[in-house]
Amino acid sequence: MVDDARNNMKADHRYGFNTSKGKNVMPTRKDDESSFNLLKTTPNFMDMNDTNDDDGVQDTKRMNYQLLLIMHADSEMRPCRPVIRVVSLPTPPNSILSTSPSNSDGSEMQLYCQLGGSDHNTTCKVDVETQKILCIYGLAITDSEAGTMIRKVSRFNKLLSQKKTVLSERSNMALIPVIFHNSIPVGPRCIDDMVNVTSATDVQIAIITILESINKSRSLTIRIGRLHPYLATPENLHEAISIFMRRLSVSHFKKDVMKFSEV
Repeated sequence: MVDDARNNMKADHRYGFNTSKGKNVMPTRKDDESSFNLLKTTPNFMDMNDTNDDDGVQDTKRMNYQLLLIMHADSEMRPCRPVIRVVSLPTPPNSILSTSPSNSDGSEMQLYCQLGGSDHNTTCKVDVETQKILCIYGLAITDSEAGTMIRKVSRFNKLLSQKKTVLSERSNMALIPVIFHNSIPVGPRCIDDMVNVTSATDVQIAIITILESINKSRSLTIRIGRLHPYLATPENLHEAISIFMRRLSVSHFKKDVMKFSEV
């Protein structure tokens, strides 16, 4: 499906890139309460400094939440079709996910949410195709970040379903160099803007979700904040996240197990 910027011109331009000022702009919905109750059931003992996310975040990590970003491969083996998931692990990843022979099995993942998942009646769905996965990246996130992201994903999925928003796959054709992205005030840049449009791209909703969920002090947020949500390509997004997220084993992921990649 071809990207159509015309459908994205209706959004308010007020927000700019740093749309969130530290406030949670989305009310908690009843169907999120069960998620939060479930999220409080597993102890977490991790301090995952080796994921490059220790940027002064002072939030708690009592629960073992991980943000996963799955990238598929296009016909030229370039990254495409990003998929965001929030999962939890039963044990600390700094021990279970190590590359030593005694910890070669990784840790089983429990899925909490997926952005644009197949359980919602959208015109186009964002699914994980295991045979086309190019790479997977993981990031340890705090309790509040996980809770915020679960709410944002729930709202996005509900919005895509209720409004029958056309969700298209963003190509790797670069429209404007990243250096100029900050000066282009076109298209929606937050979830509130998405109410006013009829189409969106997989890269667009991934960027918006990360920016509105992850702590603003993280290097990952600052890096992704340089991207224009609509103009950014899958390669732009991959370049941004590959610096601050740790690569995972694709073979283990296909077995619903999380383990750091050895290469």
